[in-house]
Amino acid sequence: MWIAIFSHSGSELASVIETIGREPDHIVTNQFESSKIDKRIIKKVEYMEAKDIHDWLTAVSDDNPVVTLHGYNRIVPERALTEKMYNVHPGDTIKYPELRGKDPQKKALELSLPTTGVIIHQVDEGVDTGETQMIAVHDIKENISEKDLIEELRQVAINLWSSFLLGKI
Repeated sequence: MWIAIFSHSGSELASVIETIGREPDHIVTNQFESSKIDKRIIKKVEYMEAKDIHDWLTAVSDDNPVVTLHGYNRIVPERALTEKMYNVHPGDTIKYPELRGKDPQKKALELSLPTTGVIIHQVDEGVDTGETQMIAVHDIKENISEKDLIEELRQVAINLWSSFLLGKI
């Protein structure tokens, strides 16, 4: 079973689905403004408050699902963690631990880093601290805007997710 969870538009997830040609068994969001959700996935989306998502994950954990987080900006409580829960983070937190958490692209530019990357990591009780599963290092172009870096890393994330999931689901 594959469960995908997001908080924003779900556009990254929609692109991953198109790339790998497979939908998750469940797509769950705490985004209740349907006008903000990517139209490619909206008919499959289940809506829940974050607490209810965590309770539901606790209940389905015996099924040992692959759970992927796509812009899910919540800390998952320990009781709801599963051994196959993964997050993508648009910052090379191995080389630059200071890129953990919110706005890693902005931090990378403020620190004038030569590179950053995208990491898929196992989710643990910390913030972007779980064991790295895959990484793609990405050069930061001189004078790139934050908006353009975000978009470049989004494309890297879609490709990384696609490679990762084809081996997991």
